[in-house]
Amino acid sequence: MRNRTNSTQKTISANENPYVMFNIAEETDLLFELDRICRKRSLINAKGIPEGLKLFINILPSTIQDPEFKGNCH
Repeated sequence: MRNRTNSTQKTISANENPYVMFNIAEETDLLFELDRICRKRSLINAKGIPEGLKLFINILPSTIQDPEFKGNCH
């Protein structure tokens, strides 16, 4: 994973800061794929949460056009 240097010359790893990871994905035209991976992992990690709780997941606006997004979510 690539790293970035902030204004104080401290190296910031994409593993430490999701903003870095999403910026790199945007620069390399992989933003949609990263959003899809994060969405899937969120749903996998949410299995087992108590019934009745709501799960909120931040997504890109373009995600709504993804055919996988329009599938059943249980």
